[in-house]
Amino acid sequence: MKNHLILCLCLAFSLTTIAQQPAQRNATALLQQALSAIAGMHADVNMLKDETTRLNLRIEALEQELAERDQKIARLESLCSAQSNQMQAQEKQWNNRITALQNAMEADRQNIQKQLQQLSKDLSKDLAAAAAAAKAASATTPAKKSTYTGQTRDFKVESGDTLGSIAKALGCTVQDLVELNNLKSADAIIRVGQILKVPSK
Repeated sequence: MKNHLILCLCLAFSLTTIAQQPAQRNATALLQQALSAIAGMHADVNMLKDETTRLNLRIEALEQELAERDQKIARLESLCSAQSNQMQAQEKQWNNRITALQNAMEADRQNIQKQLQQLSKDLSKDLAAAAAAAKAASATTPAKKSTYTGQTRDFKVESGDTLGSIAKALGCTVQDLVELNNLKSADAIIRVGQILKVPSK
């Protein structure tokens, strides 16, 4: 529609120009010039249409490319946001775990400290009770007195001597030797060079 309107206007302008020319001018030449001008204008219009079409296609391609980039940016932003939220959740979870472990370790430390204190108290009580029992036993147990009433003499222990062999050689009992020398029992160990009190013959 626009192209036809332009052509009609150009033709009307050319005809008006022809009508205003002096009669001596050649009407045919003017008409050919007008038609040539119209043909040039038509070519220019077609060229402008082609250029406009190319520009529109280029604009559409650029708009599509921008839309695709916007979609990629939106996806990346969404992914970054999801990862950020996930990292925050994991960090919060780890902080909670660390706090729980610290609390558990502190509770264990306090429990162990209480147990050690209790053990120390119990040990102190047991030691005090054992000392008191030993003291009471020593106070209530009378010292053994020798039943031998005869005279005694010193005897030097030699290698190979035992309480049994000494008692046999001297004609006394092992119990006599234990009592005279305040030994703990008949199995008491005697040493070479030790001086024992023995019944005198």
